[in-house]
Amino acid sequence: MLLYSGIEGSTATTLYDDRCRLKLFKSRDSGTSWQQNYLLYEKAAGYSCLTRLKTGEIAILFEAGDESGFIKSSVRNAGWMRLDIIILPAGFIDLETSTKDNTIANNKLNISFTADRNRILINDVESSAVNIFSMTGITQKSGQITNGSIDISHLNRGVYILCMGNKKQSFIK
Repeated sequence: MLLYSGIEGSTATTLYDDRCRLKLFKSRDSGTSWQQNYLLYEKAAGYSCLTRLKTGEIAILFEAGDESGFIKSSVRNAGWMRLDIIILPAGFIDLETSTKDNTIANNKLNISFTADRNRILINDVESSAVNIFSMTGITQKSGQITNGSIDISHLNRGVYILCMGNKKQSFIK
């Protein structure tokens, strides 16, 4: 089986380009035909890559934005584009033969940072266990959220994944 993640696209406007609608495409005949595709992210989406994790889950890392496409203007607000990740459950690629529920859940965390980027602020959470992993899956921090935040001052610059229960969110320090 061959998997491919990429954008479907839409019509560009004067404000936004046509890059949106990230999809996962699946082929059982080495790419001769693509029998299935799944919409993963409706809004602005760009370059993506995917990998199968040791757990059998599929991780898709991609450029994301909150608009209908990426902003065309040369002056852009902070956060106009970010690096995001979607984790698909193990067994998701075998949907045609599987009887288990493989729904893609909204498992995002709503996070922000202090001005010095040394603490992550997690909205609507006062206290919870949390793990932070590098993009290679190595645990960088295991701890507890206190007063809705967690210290990340010891982390080097890079891309990380924050996990809390079944919710996951990538971030860049």
